[in-house]
Amino acid sequence: MSVNLGKIWVPGFRNLEVLKDPHCEAYKRVFSHITDLALAQVFSEENLSAVVSDGASKHGLLRKGNLLQIMRGSPHPRDVAPQARKAVAAVALAVTHSPEQAAQLLDRAGIVTDLTRATQSITALQNQLRRQSQGLVNAYLHVTYACNLQCNHCYASSNPHRTETMPVENVARLVRNAARAGFGKAVITGGEPMAHPQRDTLLDALAALRPTIKPMQIVLRTNLAYSLTPAFIEKIAQSVDQIVVSIDGNQASHDARRGSGTYARTVTNLEGLRDLPGLSLTAVLNASQIIGAEGNAVRALGEELGIGVRFKPVLPMGRAATQSLAPEFYSSLDEDSSEIVAHRLRVASTCGLGMNLYIAPDGECFPCYALMGARHTLGKARADGLDAVLGAERFQSFKRVTVDSNAQCQKCVLRYLCGGFCRAWGHDDDPDAPPRDCTALHQRARELLVSALETLNVSVEQWRAAGLPVPDAPPTML
Repeated sequence: MSVNLGKIWVPGFRNLEVLKDPHCEAYKRVFSHITDLALAQVFSEENLSAVVSDGASKHGLLRKGNLLQIMRGSPHPRDVAPQARKAVAAVALAVTHSPEQAAQLLDRAGIVTDLTRATQSITALQNQLRRQSQGLVNAYLHVTYACNLQCNHCYASSNPHRTETMPVENVARLVRNAARAGFGKAVITGGEPMAHPQRDTLLDALAALRPTIKPMQIVLRTNLAYSLTPAFIEKIAQSVDQIVVSIDGNQASHDARRGSGTYARTVTNLEGLRDLPGLSLTAVLNASQIIGAEGNAVRALGEELGIGVRFKPVLPMGRAATQSLAPEFYSSLDEDSSEIVAHRLRVASTCGLGMNLYIAPDGECFPCYALMGARHTLGKARADGLDAVLGAERFQSFKRVTVDSNAQCQKCVLRYLCGGFCRAWGHDDDPDAPPRDCTALHQRARELLVSALETLNVSVEQWRAAGLPVPDAPPTML
């Protein structure tokens, strides 16, 4: 339905044009029709079954039905469907290794309307997956390992007593080199970047660089648990394009990890930054926390501030290496299939190895923050130059590590919905070694496939009848 100049046009009602007059009979008929459709969907067997099986939810009785989906503020089916089609195409491609055969199977499942166009689209998807690891995404510059906090999950084991620092002139040179190399973002991180002993000089240098390195963006990752003045806020705003702030749940969980009083200080500072473009929150929580009070507190704060929120798992690295952790991914009953497809579905052939670069304060380069040890060094950017590091066979070899090269992953038909496992969970110096246990990843990928099918109104039975699988478990571990 669209509104223009006080008039309403409704799809499905040919030549229907009425004024926005609540007393107009035609207007009443339109909205009576919409009301009848909504009520029919509310009392449909599919919707009521979902209400009973899922239990309490923020969506109440608005669970299953395209109109109910719009009424509750979920992504519009028209916007979600292309991503869902991409997901099922990726699975069909993983099964057949052939765009032509994949299109034929999707045609049998009732998903394809034009076989030629579908084959062309799947061929483009295959090329995208093959080329994906050839790009460059983020250059992470650890400008210092000093930090005003001492969090119990920090992969860098930062604290106020660490002294490793990257000179400002080196930061500036590496940012310029990263832009020239084609990275999408230069991420200024640590430690706490604002604990750098030349903090103001660093921000001034970034402000001077910022307009000269486009389209690359400068991102500041910070705990924001320090004193802010209006002048300092303005300096930060001039220096970076995005600010990613760590906020790990509610006050209790955040302070337990980061120290008493840090939550209140960070939230107060967020209020001062709320009008800056590019502000977002990142929460590192386990799966139960993400769907529990801690995750809900982060979502509520993001909604209050009008900024985005991203959740990341706690990884067994740094201070968290001794914690009892296992790979896990959250699943929320409050999310329907369209929300899962819109917010959590990403078709990928790689976890990001060979696409990112992690640079320590002394200029030592590593392929990943999960692979930041002496045996994984790529060389020193300060001595060898960033171009030499990126062009070396050692770095290029990581680009060849994908779900198609891994002996375990290549057997899985859900591999492109997974993208591969984080090497923090690895148990071998070989980055292409099979994962120890990918059960959680497989469950998540399966959920994405089922959600994509639901979005497209294709049943699991219909999908399987076409010769396409919905596996309940990963392939036998090597």
